[in-house]
Amino acid sequence: MMTKIKRILTLTLLPFVCGILLSLENLKTDRSFTDSLITTFCGYIHPKSSYIGLLLRSMSPVLIFTILFGNYVYTDMTKNGVYIMVRYKKRSTFYLKKSAGLIACTLVYSAFFLLGVLTVLSPEGLNRQETTLMLIAFYNFTMMCLMLSLAVNILSVVLGASTGFAFGLSAFALLCVECVTHTVSSFNKFTLSMLNPVRSYIINWHDSRYSTGNEIWKMYMIKGFSFRSSVILYAAAIAVLWVILFVAVQVHDIAVDLKDEV
Repeated sequence: MMTKIKRILTLTLLPFVCGILLSLENLKTDRSFTDSLITTFCGYIHPKSSYIGLLLRSMSPVLIFTILFGNYVYTDMTKNGVYIMVRYKKRSTFYLKKSAGLIACTLVYSAFFLLGVLTVLSPEGLNRQETTLMLIAFYNFTMMCLMLSLAVNILSVVLGASTGFAFGLSAFALLCVECVTHTVSSFNKFTLSMLNPVRSYIINWHDSRYSTGNEIWKMYMIKGFSFRSSVILYAAAIAVLWVILFVAVQVHDIAVDLKDEV
């Protein structure tokens, strides 16, 4: 019971506090709700190497989620392997249960992060544009948490928890560096660099009708890089990661003999 209570508190209070802390700086400015929302959800990240710290700070809630759930599957398979194979009999059943649990945890975590942001920004009312941007920001945040945690889970199953975390977070750091070391204004068409999921996460780099009247957005947006592109990228990448994790769970060498006898 205590373990479940701790998990619930972690999934709710931790992202809620993160949302509040990342939004507080907007109270010192005259930014509109739209600009404040974009800023909090990694909006104003300039394409300069000096801004890598700002990017990583904005990504901190995603990193925290990955630390919490990066070995979500691996831990059960190694510490409770015999129990799991007896209880579920088929690894595919175990995989489906863990996948459903990871999705549920991601949604709860993301919802409370957004709640923390809205608590600070306190919009009196949301028009259609603000609501759409909020949903886009929520989608990007949720998918980024899920994508990175899935990647680390796969690496953990294949390489072990410590090595999996090291490789996964190192790759994520390289993606962040790639974002801030390129000159965004030079991208005038869809290029391979736009396949970087971190770049998709940064809202104001997208070519969108919401850029009207927002000078910073116009200055850094990438022509031809739309929100639709990001939605498709995230959906496709996560689908591939689900398949890879499924295969990794099936072939992982644990309790095979016991499983065959049941």
